[in-house]
Amino acid sequence: SPAETVEIVGIARTTHLRLKGERQTGAILVPFAQGFTGNVFFFVRSASAGESALAGLRDPVRRELQAAAPDVQFSTVSTFLEHKNASLELWLLQRMSAVAIAFGAAAALISVIGLYGAKAYGVSRRTREIGIRLALGAEPSRLRNLILGEGIASGLLGIALGLLLGAMLGYLLDSVIVEFDGFDPSIFGLAALALFTATFAASWLPARRATKVNPMTALRAE
Repeated sequence: SPAETVEIVGIARTTHLRLKGERQTGAILVPFAQGFTGNVFFFVRSASAGESALAGLRDPVRRELQAAAPDVQFSTVSTFLEHKNASLELWLLQRMSAVAIAFGAAAALISVIGLYGAKAYGVSRRTREIGIRLALGAEPSRLRNLILGEGIASGLLGIALGLLLGAMLGYLLDSVIVEFDGFDPSIFGLAALALFTATFAASWLPARRATKVNPMTALRAE
């Protein structure tokens, strides 16, 4: 109640009770004797590293807790890794993440193949234009660079839009899932590099083949 006074003995940073990003407005922790609850958890931090060292602390921790509170029955003493592995919610989240990664990788591969096919088809459709330019005296290298530049410009625009949308989606998921990295530079960089490579190859290879064709042969292709 507002009239009740409390003694502050410590301040802790905000903690997440669940894996979902639920905003915490603040909480007051009271002694066990003052606010009884059926579930009590003691968190013990060890200076020793390694799961084997932590597992060896089960009996000493149980003895110390039993000595401090003889009337309290302790059910389980486990390491935090064991606690995480036994969490059904975390297991489901990991499985969902694995499925999402698989679908994302497949979508990225399909997009790279589709991008290459679309750009290669678009350049091949310009065979007549390339033949006319060559017949009028255009240098093959400059013509190839022109087509390559157009393809790269459109590809960079698409990559920029994709990174922007991906960052927005990652920010949305970051606000929902605890400790979710919404913007991983390595993942975004790898996807952008793959799409750029596909755009470059799809623009350069067909343009290179087209500029090596005899102008009359290119004109007769239509």
